[in-house]
Formats: sequence, C-alpha cells, structure tokens
Amino acid sequence: MYASISLPLGERIMKSVADIFYQMEEEQDLFTLQLADGTYYWDIIRRDVYSSLNTSLNPLQKGLSAYSQPKNNRSVIETIIRDLVKTGINEISLRYLNSHKPNYIFTTFQRPVKGGRNVDYISDHLYDLVSEESICIEHINQSSICYRDIFLGRKTRLPPVYIRVGNKDTEVADIDKVITNAVSKYFDVSINIYDVIHNLIRVFKEKRNFYRRLFSKFLPKVIICYNDATYKGLYFAAREAQIPTIELQHGISPGSMMWTYSQKYRKPHPGLILPDVYLTLADCWNSDNEYPTTRTYSIGNDNLYQIPVAGENNILIISNLATHKELVAFAFELADLIKEKKIYYKIHPEQYDYKAEVADVFSEYSNVEVISDEMNNTELFNSCNHVVGVRSTILYTALQAGKNVYLYNGSNYDIDKYLVDYAESFKHAMELIKLIDNAADKTPNIPPVFIQQFDPKKFMQILENMSSCK
Repeated sequence: MYASISLPLGERIMKSVADIFYQMEEEQDLFTLQLADGTYYWDIIRRDVYSSLNTSLNPLQKGLSAYSQPKNNRSVIETIIRDLVKTGINEISLRYLNSHKPNYIFTTFQRPVKGGRNVDYISDHLYDLVSEESICIEHINQSSICYRDIFLGRKTRLPPVYIRVGNKDTEVADIDKVITNAVSKYFDVSINIYDVIHNLIRVFKEKRNFYRRLFSKFLPKVIICYNDATYKGLYFAAREAQIPTIELQHGISPGSMMWTYSQKYRKPHPGLILPDVYLTLADCWNSDNEYPTTRTYSIGNDNLYQIPVAGENNILIISNLATHKELVAFAFELADLIKEKKIYYKIHPEQYDYKAEVADVFSEYSNVEVISDEMNNTELFNSCNHVVGVRSTILYTALQAGKNVYLYNGSNYDIDKYLVDYAESFKHAMELIKLIDNAADKTPNIPPVFIQQFDPKKFMQILENMSSCK
C-alpha cells in the first residue's frame, strides 16, 4: 500500500507508509519524548499509532479501529466498585506470587483447542519443561484460572494485571497533541488517537506499578513473555530490577511494527523498552530480524512445524478480522464459479464464538464449509492444495507444506516480503481461477524453512545462561 505524503519540505512523493513512519519518528525525534517522570513514551504507543494510521489509509480497513476500547457507560459508583475489585484481585495475585516466589514467570494466551482443552502453542511446551519452578499469567482461558486455588495458595494460573479505568491520565492530552501534530506533517490523513494513547499509557503505568511492587519483594530468574505489545510496563520494571526477559516470536510478519525499528534505533537507545532476548521460530528470522534486542536465538516450535503435504485440489480461504467481509464476498463469487472444488473458509480464532453465524451466511452453498479449529494444519493441507488469504501464520505454514498460496490483492504486504516472494497475488475470482488452473505447470519456488522443529535443550541452555548472568 502506498500513500501520497506531504513532506516538511513540500516535496510530494510516493513511499510506503512504514518508510514515511520511520522518517517521521526519526526527524521528529519521537523516541526522545518523555512523560513527567522521565519515562520515554514513544515506544509504548508507536505500534498502535502506526496501526491506527495504516487503518485510516487502507481502503479495506476503513471504519475499523486499531484499538477498540469498550465505552464506559457505567455510573461513577459502579466504576469505583469495579476498580476496587480489580485492585483486590491484583493484590491477591501479588500475594500469591510473593508466597510461591517462582524462578520463572510465563505470560500465556491459551486459545486453540488441543486434546479437548485450550492450549498456548507458543508458550505451553516451554512452561512444561520448568513447570515446577514456574507460574503462568493467563490472558485468554479463564477455565485455567482457579481463584479458590489462588486463595489457598495451590498451583494454578493467575489472571493478568487488571487495569483500572476510573481515573483519567492528565498527561495524555499533551501527548495526543504532540503525536497528532507530527502525523499531520507527514500524512494526508486525520486520525483520532486519543483513546489509543490513553489506554496504552494507562496499561503501561498499571503494569509497571504492579511489577515494581512484585520485584521489590523477590526477583525471579527469568520472565518469558508471549508479547501482545502491552508488556512494556513489565519490561520496564524488569530492567530496573535487572531481571532478564525473553520474548517469544508468535507472529510471522517480519516487518510488523511490533518488532521492526528503523536503522537508527537498532542499537541501544534510552527510548527503547524491549526484552533482553528474542526467541524465533527458525533461523531465517534471525538474519532478517530488525528487533533491537540484545540477543536473538531460534528454538523452533513443534506445534507450528509443518512437513510437506500432498493434498486434494480444493481451496482454503484464511479469514481475519480486518478483511472478513471482503473475503466472504469473494468466497461467494468463487463458490458460484467453481462448483467442482470444495472451499474451506477458516475463521480467525477471535471469530470462533461466531462460527454458527458465519456458517449461516454460507448456508446456501453446499461447496463451502466453515471451519474453526476442528482440523489441524496437516488435515487442512491434506484437503487443500490452494490456500488464499491476506496475512496469517497459516500462509507461511502452507508454503512450508508445499501448497500454492495466493494473496488477496488489496492489503499492505510491505511487512510480508516472504509472502510476496513466494506467493501469487490476485484481484478478483477469475484471476485466481486462472492461477489455480496454471499451478500444475508452474516451476516450484522453494521457500526457506519458516518454522523449525523445537530444540528443548537449546531453550533450557538459554534459560540457564540468562539465570547465571543476573
């Protein structure tokens, strides 16, 4: 995706949004901006500011918000009561952690179902190696959190830090003005990012305060995060306490703003709030890594590792939240044109609760089947040789499985160079059908290994080395 940009010198050129974004943060010295207490704040908010900007400039995502915060329609009294409850739960979690004093703290997101229970494909197998010395903070799967066991001090997962919403942060208005002015100098778009900034600053301060208090009582050996971009407060507090931190690669787009910094900031800088070590899914991500952590290692992941699979000549469409409506419309068009092939429409994990509604949309199409997690990747690839999507880890595993991958041409692929190099792109159903018909005659372009097999000994050695360096 490209945008017409008004540069400070008045020169109008065409550049990628990311390139102009990097130029903006460098020329405006955004990494030097500080809160009243001296904390550098740009690294706390930059990813979601970029996402808001990208959403405003991307025609496919008009009307979607990068951060959708529920409106607080509660009364003042109700808000106060809820905040008091949140404070109480946080205090109980602090007491639990102080009592158990785990050597390792994991943050986990158990969403997929495996063997009848929710799992975290990124973190759980690591936790299992050191479970006796560890405690998990679980963000998704409420059933794994037993509050009775927390009260009784028995082993269970803990809830994440609860964020209170009753108090407004007085610094946000000034931050919003500075960032909005910077954006207006470089992009021909108006964005409302006050709520985005307010939420991120509040989350940062609440988590920083929680972990500062925790680390004043005891020091774990290492903290291992499945990062969702809200753990800057934890990283900040851990750095103050000299506790090593690890972040696990969970998204595959190498150019995502979450892990990508311009050349100027790929070395130690006071404005960066980062983990110490980044663990990737394969060696190929290490050489292209633009995440300025101190060290980067590949450890692989057996849950995501994919072998080549010879499958049937059907079509798999990978949905996501941003382009779901467009992909549904495309699936309708494709189903009308290709009746001899079955189309599997795989919904995103965040859509699993709405699977029945999506299935109902396709109820009149016998050749379309909506799926969530009832089929694993190998089973999907056994059924389909052609995989369609916009941006998803499954597209990379599909390439590794030897599938023909096709990108719906309407999104920004600046951050997905491997997809661009090894996949075809199309604009409409007839163009895709032509690509599918010609696929058998195409000379295979073999991609690198995107996900290696898991190396548990290497992970344990990294933990040991980090623990001994404290």
